[in-house]
Amino acid sequence: MARKKTDPSESTENKKPAAGKPKKPAKSPKAVKLPTDDSTAQSITVRRTSTASPPLESTETTVPIVDNLEDPETDKAVDDIMAEESDIVLAVGDSQADQTPQDKPESSWRGLLRSKWTWISVVVILAILFGLPASRYRLLGLVIKKEVSITVIDSQNKSPVSDALVSVAGTTLKTDANGKAMVKAGVGERAMVITKQYYRTTDSNYFVGFKSNPPATIKLVATGRLVPITISNIISGKPLANAVIHVLNTTVRTNAEGQARVALPAGALSDNASISLSGYNTKQVSVQVTDLSVTANSFTLTPSGTIYFLSKQSGTIDVVKSNLDGSNRQTVLAGSGNETATTTRLLASSDWHYLVLQADRSGSGPALYLINTANDQVSEFDSSSATFNLIGWSGHSFVYNLTSTNKDQWQAGYEVIKDYNADQSELNQIDQNLAVGSAATYAYQNFANFSLVSGALVYDTQWIAQGGYDLVTNSDTIRAFQFNSQVLKDYQSFPADSTQSIAANRYQPEAVYFAVLNSTSSVTSYYQYNNQNVSSASINQTIFNQTNPAYLLSPSGTYSVWSELSNGQDLFFIGSSSATDHKQIAALDNYSPYGWYSDNYVLASNGSQLYILPASGLAASQQPTLITAYYEPTGSSNYEYGGF
Repeated sequence: MARKKTDPSESTENKKPAAGKPKKPAKSPKAVKLPTDDSTAQSITVRRTSTASPPLESTETTVPIVDNLEDPETDKAVDDIMAEESDIVLAVGDSQADQTPQDKPESSWRGLLRSKWTWISVVVILAILFGLPASRYRLLGLVIKKEVSITVIDSQNKSPVSDALVSVAGTTLKTDANGKAMVKAGVGERAMVITKQYYRTTDSNYFVGFKSNPPATIKLVATGRLVPITISNIISGKPLANAVIHVLNTTVRTNAEGQARVALPAGALSDNASISLSGYNTKQVSVQVTDLSVTANSFTLTPSGTIYFLSKQSGTIDVVKSNLDGSNRQTVLAGSGNETATTTRLLASSDWHYLVLQADRSGSGPALYLINTANDQVSEFDSSSATFNLIGWSGHSFVYNLTSTNKDQWQAGYEVIKDYNADQSELNQIDQNLAVGSAATYAYQNFANFSLVSGALVYDTQWIAQGGYDLVTNSDTIRAFQFNSQVLKDYQSFPADSTQSIAANRYQPEAVYFAVLNSTSSVTSYYQYNNQNVSSASINQTIFNQTNPAYLLSPSGTYSVWSELSNGQDLFFIGSSSATDHKQIAALDNYSPYGWYSDNYVLASNGSQLYILPASGLAASQQPTLITAYYEPTGSSNYEYGGF
């Protein structure tokens, strides 16, 4: 059939519709209708309009989303997802419009992906899935998780059930001492299972929503007898929270009041249990199976730590250690049998990391030994032929001076001051005395009045003349050695020929008075060493002669402890490093401060008995906790780690 030719001059705009056939109006986009039983159904509109020439027809697809739960936060999440999908459709459409024809034919898959209808269909399908509550939460739960607070309590007494296993959506956690567990789970309905030995297992569902989920409280029914248990600190008497009680096949944790209830089978009268807590020694106990609060089920734990002391229980002077309550007693170094009461001393660093033992173990004279408490290793570091004067510890440096038995007074080096760095295993000489003259007529320096304050060894030097030696060219001094800088310095000097004596009195934990008596004028001048400086002190002899307490600084140097006698009682005080801002922590009869164990506990002695008490203070009816009896050699003055 011959085709009808078209007149090129005839414009399509001038064409008229055929007679009897009215022109059809332009089609408007149709909405895809989905069945819904929700009168609050929402709709999402996806529109794509290309700006390419020639202009393309605007397209809209309207998809109602069903949400029977009427959750605004869920709707917002769905809107965000649909908006993101719409952007993808727009991007694909724009990319399609910008493409130029290619000579090579396009694959069907590639063409499908480039089709705007493919992406519109994807959006429609997602809209349908997100519109249905069941599928909506199933999909969103894969990527959106919310925190759920679960509290498990006993159904009878409403007490928290600790260490119960809470499983939600495959995640399992243990409840804490308050019966609580915080679980993260995907939004939607989730299976929850709670189990605990000697309790009935609960199995239920929990709905995790987009909004903040209210805490859930689950009651467990005990199949055994609920036994109340209380745990406290043996030294302070204070309750211990989060202590773990393990008995049979179950565990519980104490709350802030140190209390817990453990479900146990009712068949036995008692069961063996283990109690543990970080920073405390584990304890084996026997628990009475009763639902009554009985004294037998109130237990104490001892803080972790080891005390070292001298003992003569074996007949020789041994170095022994024990826990802070005297348990687990062990011999660290057995005496050789040559030790004597006058030549045996034991001094601990303030943190108890090291000990120095002076002892005559060979029978040929005393020597100095270091004991490392990390492994109880013993090593000798000075066996000089000398008489030792142990001064004390400054940090991990042990300070002492010695008088040689191989030299005479008129020889230099007759007296030497040393320190042993325990960390570096290094023995150093701080100072040695000077001497002038000969055996008949001579003068020598004497070191005296040692104090360890503020990281320094403070003392005085005095010249002593023999045989009429003239001291006109010599000087006495107040001297100090700074351990950090390793600097030895004379802070004040006095003519030796007119200085009759120098005395010292430690009036604060970190400060010392000096009284210098002039032999010519009989006038006493007063000085004070404080904060690495010596200055004149505006005091008199009465103030200087005051008896000051033996201050003991805590390991950190933050606190000091001392005692004062009042109305027949020894009052224990805790104060700052300068002994200010103090408070009374105990009123005891015939006790004296012995040392510290960490910054939390104070050691005290009563005769040859060693005790421990909390630095926070004893309760009105509370007494110090006895650690052990110990052996105190002649002339020993506690541990002296503060330099007294």
